[in-house]
Amino acid sequence: MEATICLNIADCPVGIGGIVDLRSLPVRPKQTVGMPNDTPLLACPLAPTDAHLLSNSNGRANFGFGFIPREDGLLMTIRAQIGGLQIYWVAEMADPEVWAAIDKWKKVKRVPVMLETHEGERTDQVFGVFDLPLGTLRNEAHRHGADPEPTVQRFQSIVSFVGSGALQMRAGTDIAGVPLQQVLANVIITERFAPFVKASPVPA
Repeated sequence: MEATICLNIADCPVGIGGIVDLRSLPVRPKQTVGMPNDTPLLACPLAPTDAHLLSNSNGRANFGFGFIPREDGLLMTIRAQIGGLQIYWVAEMADPEVWAAIDKWKKVKRVPVMLETHEGERTDQVFGVFDLPLGTLRNEAHRHGADPEPTVQRFQSIVSFVGSGALQMRAGTDIAGVPLQQVLANVIITERFAPFVKASPVPA
C-alpha cells in the first residue's frame, strides 16, 4: 500500500498519537509503579506553547470514552482533560489494537498517558495516570460493529475529520467550573494505518 497522506509524522496535518507498552520506555515513570510491563500507554504530542497549561491544572482531571457516527463508519474517541487542556485521541471503533489496550486498562483500572514536547533538540515528556471510568464504557455498545477495510481513503477521511476543527468546535469542559483553554485532537496510529505513516509516534 502506498502512503498518499503522511509520508512521515512531520508531514501529517494533524497530531499523531499512539499506543505503546510501558516496557518500551527507557525509564518507567514513577506513576506507573505496580502496573504490568505490557500495560499500554497513550501518547500524543504537546506543543511547547501549551505546556504551561499542565502546571495550571491544580490537580483537576477527567478521562473518558465516546464515539462519533460518520457516514463511512463509527469513530472512537478517548478524551482526557487536565485543567483547561482537553485532548482527544481518535481511532476506528473496530480497531482491535485499541480494544486490546482497553481490555488491559480495565484489568489495572488505570490508563497511563504521556505528553511529549519537542523544542529544538530538546524533548520533554510529561506522564500521568488516569482512573478508568467505572462500569460499562460509552463505546462498548459498538465494540462488535462493522469493521471497515483500513484503506488509505479511510485513513484520509479520519485525518481530514480530525484536522477539520470539528472536535474543537463541539468540545465542552468535563470538569465543572474549569473552562477549556485549549483542545487538542490527534489520530491514533495502530498497525491498521501504520503503512500510511513511515515513522512511529513514540520512540520504541
